[in-house]
Amino acid sequence: MTEHYTLYQKIKLQDMNHPFARLILFIVFAMLSFSSIAQQKFPEFSFMDLNDKSFTSKNLKTKLPVIAIFFDPYCSHCEQQAQWIREAESEFQDVQLLFVSTEEKEAIAVFKEKYFNGTTLKHVYFLKDTEYQFDGYFGYSEVPSMYIYNQKWLKVAEFHKETEAEKMIESLKK
Repeated sequence: MTEHYTLYQKIKLQDMNHPFARLILFIVFAMLSFSSIAQQKFPEFSFMDLNDKSFTSKNLKTKLPVIAIFFDPYCSHCEQQAQWIREAESEFQDVQLLFVSTEEKEAIAVFKEKYFNGTTLKHVYFLKDTEYQFDGYFGYSEVPSMYIYNQKWLKVAEFHKETEAEKMIESLKK
């Protein structure tokens, strides 16, 4: 026991300049980073739909993947994101898409009309975050940010910039 205690005293894990301490911290942070993405379950949330009715995670179909998209209807990157999804809409037929914004519902409705009018997508929802809770549910977000959950509702990827539709779909195959 004295030998282990002496070794600990020699290493002094508090000394961040020691290579062993840096290695341990790297391993711990790597494990935490991996587990926070791969094992995070889809959150229970509550937003408002464009008819001012509550829309929660209970409104979703439980065996379909979900992509939660934080967007701003005035953001050109968000417009590009919507365009890429619309161009590849056949790939998103069995995916639930949640477009969530803090902007006024009229602006969200204009965005919806511009990019998803006449869509064949069955599971696309446009929601207003009236209480600014998106970050609390999904994590820190810039516009656009996408949080991708597989059919078991486990997070498999997240993106914090416009991302091609193919990359989003590919991440669902993990």
